[in-house]
Amino acid sequence: DSLRAFRTTGPEPTVEMGPDSVTANTPTNLSIDTDPYVAGSIDRVEWDLTNNGTVDATGPNITHVYDRSGNRTGTVTVTNVFGDEYTSNFTVAVNAAPAPTIAAVEATLTDQSVVFNGSRTADPDGTVVTTQWAVDGDIVAANTSTYTATFEEAGVYNVSLTATDDDGATATDTTA
Repeated sequence: DSLRAFRTTGPEPTVEMGPDSVTANTPTNLSIDTDPYVAGSIDRVEWDLTNNGTVDATGPNITHVYDRSGNRTGTVTVTNVFGDEYTSNFTVAVNAAPAPTIAAVEATLTDQSVVFNGSRTADPDGTVVTTQWAVDGDIVAANTSTYTATFEEAGVYNVSLTATDDDGATATDTTA
């Protein structure tokens, strides 16, 4: 009996990511499609996520947090058991989350109207497409830059403004 080993040429790795919309400071899953490789032929997978020549992560499936928006480039290298390397470059478009901002609100007496102003809400790399106001977690208004409330009972109320941008990123500002 004898054992024969055959050396085959592997393809360049294909990078897959999720979620589809990548937002700065949010975990992003990156992976390679291992189907084109012969089972057991991958020795290692190395990721250079900052394109500086340094291995930042290893393995076919990783999670990374990009700290700022813009197009981020990197390299993934698959090495087989024979030491052959297959490399692909990839680009991840990282979106900046919108910045909802509720203007400072002073305390008010019960049964008096108070206006919460979110007109300074903006998206640094796109457009805010929806806004949503909530009081203590209950949605009270949508798609408006201001919200007027009258509180019948004394207390502390958490008023929040959530903005969603044209890339699907969301962010919330809360005042109490």
